[in-house]
Amino acid sequence: MFRFIASLFLLFLLLTNLFAGSPNNVECIAPANPGGGWDWTCRAVGRALRDLSLINGSMNVINMPGTSGATAYAYAVIRRKKDGNLIFSASPATLTAIAQGLYRFTEKEVKWLGAVATDHSIIAVKADAQWDNLTNLVKSWKKNPEKIIFGGGSSLMGQDHMKTIILARAAGIDIKKVKYVPYYGGGEALTQLLGGFINVFTGDLSEVLGQIEAKKIKVLALLSEKRLNGKFSYLPIAKDFGYNAIWPIWRGFYMPPDVSIEDYKFWNDALKKMCLSDSWNNLLNQYSLDNFCVVGEDFSKYIESSLITLKELVKELSLNNE
Repeated sequence: MFRFIASLFLLFLLLTNLFAGSPNNVECIAPANPGGGWDWTCRAVGRALRDLSLINGSMNVINMPGTSGATAYAYAVIRRKKDGNLIFSASPATLTAIAQGLYRFTEKEVKWLGAVATDHSIIAVKADAQWDNLTNLVKSWKKNPEKIIFGGGSSLMGQDHMKTIILARAAGIDIKKVKYVPYYGGGEALTQLLGGFINVFTGDLSEVLGQIEAKKIKVLALLSEKRLNGKFSYLPIAKDFGYNAIWPIWRGFYMPPDVSIEDYKFWNDALKKMCLSDSWNNLLNQYSLDNFCVVGEDFSKYIESSLITLKELVKELSLNNE
């Protein structure tokens, strides 16, 4: 009996050591309702890490909408500050909120983990909308700027609003006359577009692939530097119509502030391995995303540099709207 118990104990130790570097019960918090970019990031990366056996089992995705990610950010800093099994999806929308001071905390109060992809900003309308291209939309917009209602999954002066502002400035439209309605995620905003409550959706390409295939919406332009390759190569960019409006979207993560060095290193290594995998790159191609792997200290520096630019833009917009 003693030998049997001893054998079980040794087996337990072996299994514990085997999985010591891979956390159990991992969670990813998406700071918005299901259907948006933050939600997609958690779910896609969770599947990829599981399929590559970089985590044990599945990643539990928790949707935590509220004030452009402020609820989730505070949750990381206050409630789960040492939890190394927890990551939070992030994007430029996170940084625009920080730049506006919408969070109680600064960018220095979390651990920036890494980016794994870039998405593409879109200007989209319902399939039966009167506008067939961006030029026609802008003509209507200039004629009656207060009657064209834009909407997206971010707050006022958040990422999706910024896309609208950047396009307006490129088109010579007074940004003080831009009408933008904020929603708690891209999925909700898209529902409002299809319901006819807003005219234009300023979301992300990965959010609308099903609606494009079902021919429920029309993408009038991407706010990208260049056209995409592959099946969406037919989609124009704003520059094709003479509007220099560009807003790239990275997909990434941060962690609570007081996680251990070992946990932080584990997630750094896991994301790097995932980014290099064929399965991840095949998934990116499926969603017409680009690989953008910037992890650890390099990502922290990228965040710092991006915020300098965003804070200047937010200040300018605030002055213009006084």
